[in-house]
Amino acid sequence: MITDLSQLCIDKEWPELRKYLSSDAAEQEKKSNIMYHSYYGTCLHRACCHGTPDDIIKAIIDIGGKELVMKVDLSDRTALHYACRNGASYNIIKILIEVGGKDLVMAKSGNGNNAMHWFSYDKRTKNYNKKIDLIFQVGDTNLLMSAKNHAGNTPNEILKKASKKIKKLLQDARNSAANTNNDPKDTNRQKKLCR
Repeated sequence: MITDLSQLCIDKEWPELRKYLSSDAAEQEKKSNIMYHSYYGTCLHRACCHGTPDDIIKAIIDIGGKELVMKVDLSDRTALHYACRNGASYNIIKILIEVGGKDLVMAKSGNGNNAMHWFSYDKRTKNYNKKIDLIFQVGDTNLLMSAKNHAGNTPNEILKKASKKIKKLLQDARNSAANTNNDPKDTNRQKKLCR
């Protein structure tokens, strides 16, 4: 039985999703449904941009493991990219990084954006420093911040358009990290489903 978990995430059908994830369905069936990959990625990609509760993300990752966390959509975006761009909670970012490690943090999407580029596009500031600290603890801070995407922009250049509050939060996080540790295929539907 194929269950469209991505659609459940898009529709924010959390009780239905919890019910499926905790059901008696065979583990292989659950994994197959979780790993199902469309143009827009897996259900984890969808979950990371639709405000999915932390417990659901954790249950999805527990079933799919590192293989799921490292999957990319057709524009080479990881679930971490979606989480960074769409204001996912600190706990979700932490779970993704704990499973995916440095390879996940340093991954670039098809347009050359790394996790910090995606953070730079997000204007929400809740736990901003804590989230960035997670990325800087695992990834190479200088490389992440100096990397240019295909448009020739570094995360700092994207942030030039950001609010003063976000710029200050990023600078504080970079200073903290320095002290402790020396898409072309987008469609209108994609933009509607996930920024």
